[in-house]
Amino acid sequence: MDEAIVDKHNTPEYWDNQYAYEIEKGIDQRTDPFLYDQLLNYIKHGDRILDFGCGRCEFLRHALKQKDYIEAYGCDQSKVAIEWAFKKEPRLRLMHDLKEFPTNMIKEPIFDVITIIHSLEHFKDPVDLITVLRGYLKPDGIMIFTMPIEDAEWKEHHRVWNVRDVISDIVGPLPVWSKFIYRPETVIPAGVRGFKEHTLICNDNGQQRKELIAVVKFHD
Repeated sequence: MDEAIVDKHNTPEYWDNQYAYEIEKGIDQRTDPFLYDQLLNYIKHGDRILDFGCGRCEFLRHALKQKDYIEAYGCDQSKVAIEWAFKKEPRLRLMHDLKEFPTNMIKEPIFDVITIIHSLEHFKDPVDLITVLRGYLKPDGIMIFTMPIEDAEWKEHHRVWNVRDVISDIVGPLPVWSKFIYRPETVIPAGVRGFKEHTLICNDNGQQRKELIAVVKFHD
């Protein structure tokens, strides 16, 4: 992973320790099948997908269960996370750094879909990251990113984002067509993500914007 675009508070060592702890304790507060099913609406037969910042590959493992005809690639700076994920799902093609792609695979863009699921907020300059990843996206491919909106301050997050800032500071500088999605209020059943039953508010109604899903397509 390019050190120039990684926030200094998000090191491989930090995330190795975090994932090792979660694995040891059996903690899963990241899996979100309700979100993943929305993303799968944009994935078609035979697509090659890259999930950047894949962690333990919760999304990719879910995607392969729903659509086993896709090619699923993941990249994450935590070797602990991706090694654990590969043991769970050997069909995954995982790397610790984008530079680990075989040379013959990066002579031209190869991905139909690139997802960045709750990872952009960990980067000091999200536009730089998106620009780097664009180099791996086919001309007619799409990029999907999800972000927490008006969330609490977290030491791993570079800033607290609102919708207006996402539009002006991330989408605005990019040559893209974009579509924003707000999933309806969702009741999360007990046991999912390790929580008791609770309500996740994600609708676009004034102050209740807690998650943004952006679908973008580059036009030049």
